[in-house]
Amino acid sequence: MLPGLAVWLLQDFLAVLASGPLMIPELFLVLMLYRSLYRSESFSATVWSTFLGGVIFDLRWLGFPGVTSFLSVSILLVGRWVWLTLPSSGRTIGLTAFFLWAGQSLVSLARLVLWGLPIEDVFRTMLQQQGYLLPVVGIVCVLIAHLERKWNA
Repeated sequence: MLPGLAVWLLQDFLAVLASGPLMIPELFLVLMLYRSLYRSESFSATVWSTFLGGVIFDLRWLGFPGVTSFLSVSILLVGRWVWLTLPSSGRTIGLTAFFLWAGQSLVSLARLVLWGLPIEDVFRTMLQQQGYLLPVVGIVCVLIAHLERKWNA
């Protein structure tokens, strides 16, 4: 899980650099969602890594431990459950992009609400984060598609 630690530290570093009203996309959650959807051999390790990453994030930023880990693990479990109920022909890169975007958005929205921001600030901050999130999701999906072609060739 060294890549997970590196991505978590990168996300934390970027959050420190951009502290204020700007929210950095959940890079750690994106990595964990990717691992849960495409790497089934290490799913329990992915769940535990997501849980620990969420608790550490909460201790570092929110002050209410367990909220981010609960949301992240719930998104991971629901996403994987839906992913595995679909036939393999339905598991497209577009659906992957939707899972990455939706999971990211739910965690971010919950954090903003828990921070106690007024509704207009929540809306503005969510729009700003979506502007940063969509390119990240696009780049990750292009990388996944490239890796899938490489592995299946």
